[in-house]
Order: sequence, then C-alpha cells, then structure tokens
Amino acid sequence: DGTLDSAWLSDQRFSSAAVYAEIRMREVLEQTSRESSPCRPRAAVACSMLYKLCEDPEGRYSPLIRLLADELTTATYVNLDLSSGGRDGASDFVDNNTSMTDLTISTGLIGEFGLPPTTSELEAEAVYFEMCERLKSENAKLEHLLHVAAK
Repeated sequence: DGTLDSAWLSDQRFSSAAVYAEIRMREVLEQTSRESSPCRPRAAVACSMLYKLCEDPEGRYSPLIRLLADELTTATYVNLDLSSGGRDGASDFVDNNTSMTDLTISTGLIGEFGLPPTTSELEAEAVYFEMCERLKSENAKLEHLLHVAAK
C-alpha cells in the first residue's frame, strides 16, 4: 500500500534483524526511486532499521548501535527529543572515557534504553535537510529582491 510500515513486511517473518533491515531498506529505496536523496521516507526507515538492529538479544554491539542510532536520529530530525516521552537515550551516560564494557556491564544499560521512535513517528518529524533546502530557497529569493532593489 506504499506506507512505510508495510503490514506484509512484518519483521516476525525474518530469521534475523539484519535480513529484515536489508529487505526493508531495499523496499523503501524502490518506493522512493524517483525522489532525490536524502528524502524523508528513506531517512525514517534507515533510522528505524538501526533501532531494529539493536533488538538482537545476542547482539554484541547492540548498545553501540543504539548510541549511534540515537545520535544520527537526533542529528536528522529537527524537533525530535529522544530524552522525552520515555525515550531516554543512553547518550547522557556516556563520556569520552566510557568503554562498551563499562556501558553494557558496569552501568547495566542493556535493556534500559527508552523506546525508539517508530518509522511513522519519524516520518512525521521535520528533517534538517528539508529545512535547509527551504532556507536556501528563501535566501535566494531575498538575494534576488536585494539585487533588484539595489538597481
């Protein structure tokens, strides 16, 4: 049906999160093949799939992937605050001297991250790249008006 949360592509049908993420990304790339990059649907699915990769209970790098997902998601979306609404990111607990062992064992952060945003929630958020394009367009119009006014 073209929605980003395709019902037919349920993650329950796949043996691993990696397979699901790859298929889901291929699906959204096909759906948005005529759009320029970056685009809102691809950004939403990419961020969601990073979060999906964090769900593997055997995932050695799940806490690291979650930190990366939180940072990239907040860097992509203008008003998204992962620390509100029960979506506590682990970033507050990490500094330059924190190792993955410290993060996962000493502090017990595995499983204590807040809920990640869904694909639908992400798609509804404003993205920086669209805001930048809008501001560039407005800037060009203003420059044109200034140029015309200066004549």
